[in-house]
Amino acid sequence: MLDFQQSEDKLNCYIYVTSIECLFGVSTKTWNQLKPAETTYNHLQPSTTIYNHLKNSATTYNHLKNINSHSQTI
Repeated sequence: MLDFQQSEDKLNCYIYVTSIECLFGVSTKTWNQLKPAETTYNHLQPSTTIYNHLKNSATTYNHLKNINSHSQTI
């Protein structure tokens, strides 16, 4: 159960995005504490270089596929 409210019952446990915490006088986390850092988000995005490499690989694959489709004579 996701819950961002502080509980009066200190024995209740809440599941957060990254961990499970029992509220024994521990303050409730805010959304800013739960969300990943911007640098982590940016790091997870594919770089332009990797994207272009994969795009070029697809072009090479299609080129090789076309070569194999031509009839060959000996």
